[in-house]
Amino acid sequence: MSENERPKVDALILDMDNTLYDWVAFFVPALYAMAEVVGKLLHVPTELVLRELREVHRTYGNTEHPFALLETRLVQSAFPRATRQEAHDALQPAFRAFNKERATRLRLYPEVASTLATVRAAGCRVFGHTEATVVNIEYRLQKLKIADFFDKVFASKWNGLSHPQGRDSKGSGQRVLVLPTVARKPDPEALRVLLNEIHAVPSRTLYVGDSLSRDVQMANQAGVLAAWAKYGSSNQKELWEKLVHVSHWAGESVAAVDSERSGHVPLKLKYRSITRFGQLLEEYVFTAHNGEPNATT
Repeated sequence: MSENERPKVDALILDMDNTLYDWVAFFVPALYAMAEVVGKLLHVPTELVLRELREVHRTYGNTEHPFALLETRLVQSAFPRATRQEAHDALQPAFRAFNKERATRLRLYPEVASTLATVRAAGCRVFGHTEATVVNIEYRLQKLKIADFFDKVFASKWNGLSHPQGRDSKGSGQRVLVLPTVARKPDPEALRVLLNEIHAVPSRTLYVGDSLSRDVQMANQAGVLAAWAKYGSSNQKELWEKLVHVSHWAGESVAAVDSERSGHVPLKLKYRSITRFGQLLEEYVFTAHNGEPNATT
């Protein structure tokens, strides 16, 4: 495709999990490693630990809820008079197991860093848009060394208990900002609010995500360009089943995602499918933002 045929983009908005890195591939092994160690420490079956974690996930509507373990009935029964910090200290081997697996398995997809460097060198603005919490996203940005590629990253507010060691759980408020609460994916209003926030023109804005029904559909309805990160939906079957087992999702949600992962999406959507992140440079021309006001209203 010649450069004249490719859409011009001066604002790139990226979903984070399973678009820039394989979230399932690092989170599931880390969570299960932690559960196995807890089972040994408390002399209970690992499956019981997993069930209790799932209950906490459902309470918060979030499967990646930091220190969910401390809120399980199992742990609270084991340490009835302990503070959160004392329970955390007693379960340090379990948290170390989680951190070790996460540090080992969290890595960018191929071509992500080099592609983002090229996009930024062209003067195009780059934003993140995720429903992961600010604390989880800040960790990933620093660990993967990609924070400087982003102008801003919009993430979900942390709504859990305080860090057991007294650390700040609100995010820096500088590069990572809390998403406005007016709407959530796949409501197009969530994206329209973001477009206004960053002063982006929809026709020159590209949204990239791994979900057709949540990311691409939302982008279509908000009038922005859309690219489907097809590679992000190809998680290992065993890991996916393990994730579903501990997730907060209802049965209908799981069925919908399973259908999409199988390629069955009953929607007529407009998008370009990419099988590797670097393909964005072949499908679009990234240019500098010219400072025009947005045109979302």
